[in-house]
Amino acid sequence: MRILSLFKLCFFLGIFGLTSARVSARNRLDEAQRTIPRGQAQHSLRRTQACDPQAMANVISAPGSRPGGAAGGPQVPCTEQNEESASPEQNEESARQDQDPPLCAPGFSCWENDSGLLWAKYNGEASGMDCNEVCFTAFSGNPMFHTCKEGVPAPSTINGLTAVMDGLGFDCRGNPNKPNPCWGGMSPPTLGGTILISAGDQTSKNCYVPTESTLSCGQVVDGANCYGELFSSVCPCMEEELSTITVSKKWRLYTHGNYPKTQQANNGWQWDLDSIFFYTSSDCTGTALNTTDGTTITDSGNAGEFWGPEKAFGQTGGKWGGRWDNNVDKNLWIAIEFPTAVNVGCIQFDQFDNYATYIAVEAVAAGSTTWERVNFVTDGQQNRNTIQM
Repeated sequence: MRILSLFKLCFFLGIFGLTSARVSARNRLDEAQRTIPRGQAQHSLRRTQACDPQAMANVISAPGSRPGGAAGGPQVPCTEQNEESASPEQNEESARQDQDPPLCAPGFSCWENDSGLLWAKYNGEASGMDCNEVCFTAFSGNPMFHTCKEGVPAPSTINGLTAVMDGLGFDCRGNPNKPNPCWGGMSPPTLGGTILISAGDQTSKNCYVPTESTLSCGQVVDGANCYGELFSSVCPCMEEELSTITVSKKWRLYTHGNYPKTQQANNGWQWDLDSIFFYTSSDCTGTALNTTDGTTITDSGNAGEFWGPEKAFGQTGGKWGGRWDNNVDKNLWIAIEFPTAVNVGCIQFDQFDNYATYIAVEAVAAGSTTWERVNFVTDGQQNRNTIQM
């Protein structure tokens, strides 16, 4: 009898221990599932629930092991092996839907459609702006750089604008203040790749669909009007990944002609810089890199002999009087090529009366000739500016 009682006790303790282990494993699993990043939870939960709880106990108690058994050990059977797992595309879509929508700047309307394409319009008169500037400015409060998305098919009829109209909060029933649309409801030839709508905050607008097959990112709404009615553009936008370049021979500061501010109105072809310093530290402390010995300095253009790009890199008696490259592209930049690749963690420079608000740091990867955007600021000021990588 004593032996039988001892056997019953051992059997009870064994069952209790196994149950406790499974409960403990389930508690740890629940805790792990609660910490799965948003956008991954659905796929992760489906994967872990397909396995036997004891297998999950093995996984949790043995870091580095795989579902179905400890690494290198015997496989533990899993139930519901045929359950469909989420594809990488489904995971990406789930993650995108879980993200908060991008912030929209005051004065703009923004919308993200079901496929993740962003749309933006300026609620005032968009004279002097192309879609690159509309997208950049509309989403400038976000940590990522935004630009116009090239190659988006253009709607050929007003009905093709329905989803965008609903998303951005306007309709194309006609501007009650300007009831007579021009150009037969199509954008004028110089803006054939642009969706034009009446400027202003009225809900009902005159709308003009493009004559080109794809939307343009570079066409500028520059004073186009219909019997005094002014226009804004509706633009497709995308998030642009910043480059991860940290070491390069070639570095430059870049802006576009739409962004320099000056004491003279609409004079974006000027950009004045001085005292550009490159640092390996991330906070512009320590000794600046040597920018005079063995370096090659170039620019988009300048005001002449006494305003050359070398003035911004240590030469006394002046500053760089930058000018854009041409009246179409309107790029302004000043570049330096070091004799060997250097690590840049921070850049400081001074701006004067003709200063830019948007300034990008760009670099060229080894073996490439393409400038890549490494970082940017949207609040450039007169006097000292700092851009950390």
